[in-house]
Amino acid sequence: MSASTGAQSSSSAPSSGAAMVEEEEAKALQLKTDRAFTAYFHSLPVRPDTVRLFDRKTFYSAHGSDARFLADMYFKSSHALRVWDRTAGTLPLEYVAVREGIEYRAVLRLCLVEQRRKVEVYAVSPRTGKWELAKRASPGSFDQIDDDVFLDEVAKSAGETAVAAAVALAGTQGSRVVGVAYVDFAAMELGVL
Repeated sequence: MSASTGAQSSSSAPSSGAAMVEEEEAKALQLKTDRAFTAYFHSLPVRPDTVRLFDRKTFYSAHGSDARFLADMYFKSSHALRVWDRTAGTLPLEYVAVREGIEYRAVLRLCLVEQRRKVEVYAVSPRTGKWELAKRASPGSFDQIDDDVFLDEVAKSAGETAVAAAVALAGTQGSRVVGVAYVDFAAMELGVL
């Protein structure tokens, strides 16, 4: 019995050693990734009228002055700020995490509609593995993120839909012409009446 116990403990030692090697390799890879991100972030030009969000697959992050802006204006607390100091050899970088879904859409609305700031969303390119600009929007142009801004799970689950309409009036020789066009965002439908 003691021989089998000794065999088990000696066979488990190499696997725990392999696990430690894998863990160290994962930490080294994470450190390399963190350094690449901070180098990329610091290489971006400063734009005080723009909030940059970084797509982390399960959440979004904002860093530096953008993080402080969101902590003040959206989270209403400096306690939302975190310090990213995992990268040896670089300056600590403040950040906030923004959850996907309702929180992300609320941040977009805050920036674009209420604060009239531009928004840039960055993501890692599946082709190159490097960070790149994926979407951008400004207060007058939501084209690339209109679904992100206007889709709301609460409204969808309640059966509400967002509809915009335009009315045009014209008059010729004593008669009046009324034209109405609409767009139903939920149904993705355009119509003319």
